[in-house]
Amino acid sequence: MDVVTAVLLNDNSHPSRQPNRHRHPNPKVDVLTAVRYSLQHDVSAALATPPVEGLTRKKLGALKAWLHALHHWLPQQSDGGVHATGAGELISLLGSGSTLPTPSEWDGLLKRAGLSAPANEWVACNSSQPQLHAYPCSLWLLFHTLLAHASEPDALTTLQAITSYVINFFGCQECVGHFAVLAASLENNLRDMAMLHPKGRDRAALWLWTAHNKVNERLTSEEASVASRNSKFHEFVKVQWPPRTGCATCQQMSRPLNGAPPEAHWQSDEVLHYLMESYCLDPRYECWTALAHARSHKPAAEVSATYGLYALYGIAVLIVASACCCGRGQNAPCAAATGGKRKTDHVV
Repeated sequence: MDVVTAVLLNDNSHPSRQPNRHRHPNPKVDVLTAVRYSLQHDVSAALATPPVEGLTRKKLGALKAWLHALHHWLPQQSDGGVHATGAGELISLLGSGSTLPTPSEWDGLLKRAGLSAPANEWVACNSSQPQLHAYPCSLWLLFHTLLAHASEPDALTTLQAITSYVINFFGCQECVGHFAVLAASLENNLRDMAMLHPKGRDRAALWLWTAHNKVNERLTSEEASVASRNSKFHEFVKVQWPPRTGCATCQQMSRPLNGAPPEAHWQSDEVLHYLMESYCLDPRYECWTALAHARSHKPAAEVSATYGLYALYGIAVLIVASACCCGRGQNAPCAAATGGKRKTDHVV
């Protein structure tokens, strides 16, 4: 049984579910493939369309902010820092100019930066329909990983870079429209969270998690309405992440006195810890030290149980499809083949 199938089937006997800090059910290869795909396809396609008059500088700023986030917060153990270094090289190659490169110029820059290798290798985000699911899934993994690795002073800036990348470069315009609606409330949302979560990194991670679950909730409804006409949707099952089977402490259930069904209330501190466990992939970042410190104050049994939880978020999804699934399935979530059984889409 491969890693992805084990995660999807919640196989707690798989090695990736044991308390070993160096094994992750969220393969770094998917995160790095998403980097190349975003630069080779999304950015290149956007450069082929002349920006609206007066918005060239804004688009160039969004591109540089995205490259800056990649340069500073990508995991580097699996590739020796090639992708992070390449992103930094692209920033230098763009220089201080105020014009965007043409698609052909951009392709040349990617070659010089060592980021032109084909972006078609997915592990956790392998799918029977990779053209629809693999990249959106891996892009979600990339977004959450960048926020997990971002330092406290840079986390909110990194979130802004993510939202600006989606709005300016993501290829599905319907998806971009949905995501822009979510992003329009970003500043107010972050301000509302400040009292309970004063740390910027916590607020950034929670905002993206909340947005992701909102997207999934909407898509569940949209896809149900077209499932009979589009068999693609039958392959995936969307749920709010994390489910109780993955993190029993992330939701608190209450039963109204009037006999109504039980209601689930998210416990944000537990969700934050689970996010960090799922996406802190490299020991060179602050999150790694924070997790080690947190585990050192837990009984051994609880530490083991915590590790038994970390898989589910890593495989899901739909990116900013994140805000969409272009109702035609263009950004439906991804997952690996599971022997003909329905797959869990957003385990987020």
